[in-house]
Amino acid sequence: MSPDRAHIQPGAAPRGVYPGSDSRRGLARRLRSVLGIRRSFNVDGIRYRETTTEPLRFALSRRGAGFKEYEVSFRTGARMRIRCTHERVFADLVPPPNLPVCLRAERLLRPGMRVAVWPCGTGYAAAVVSGRVAPSGAVVALDPDEQSIEFARLRYPIQNVSFECGGMENLAGETDGAFDAVIAALPNVSDEARISELWRLTRSGGWLLIASPVVQTGGSLAARNVPRPEAKTLMDLLARICSPSNALDARPPSTANIGLLGDGIDGWVVAIARRDEPL
Repeated sequence: MSPDRAHIQPGAAPRGVYPGSDSRRGLARRLRSVLGIRRSFNVDGIRYRETTTEPLRFALSRRGAGFKEYEVSFRTGARMRIRCTHERVFADLVPPPNLPVCLRAERLLRPGMRVAVWPCGTGYAAAVVSGRVAPSGAVVALDPDEQSIEFARLRYPIQNVSFECGGMENLAGETDGAFDAVIAALPNVSDEARISELWRLTRSGGWLLIASPVVQTGGSLAARNVPRPEAKTLMDLLARICSPSNALDARPPSTANIGLLGDGIDGWVVAIARRDEPL
């Protein structure tokens, strides 16, 4: 087992040092900023060095620059500069926002499965999946952001994971039913074309998991126990796409079992469709 995979335990967040996560250290951070001290720290042998004294939490706040950069040195000797933003999240720096999705998906994974993850971001989710399907399984992880893929390849050099830079168009060359499982995060739960393409890639007996982040407004949804309307939208769309009469699916007709794994109360709407054997 590679060192990178060994530290990723099922159901656990990465053992990253999350700068700015402890409010009790606020005074120390302000003092470092005044003195111009740039902090360095190690996460599992990966060294991160701040390029500015601005704390990460402040940098990503409304008053900050909206990003923070680090110089990263990997165990292989490779180096690169990364830019952490709200859209590009590094699990060693902040808890990954898609962690609830990883926890739901990992319970469904089995050794030997071939899994597609899109988009994979900076690689944490794909690394978690790889540990579940190892040693005989494989993961194809795609993301359109070049820096995210470059980092993922250096941070998670896992043998059974292929990190590829690209979008949905890169999956078009895959044959029908190429994957035992497909895990996708979509900003729009009504994206019928993309969901149809992902369903095409799901083999008979396999499953497609769709997750979509939601913006919580008007107080705590958990306290009010109010399901998000996006959940019903996604379920209805999956029912239509996965229907045996769907003209967009050129494969032999098959039934699908559709279920809701998350209704948005924790910030994610998550649904799963299992493709049964052809009728």
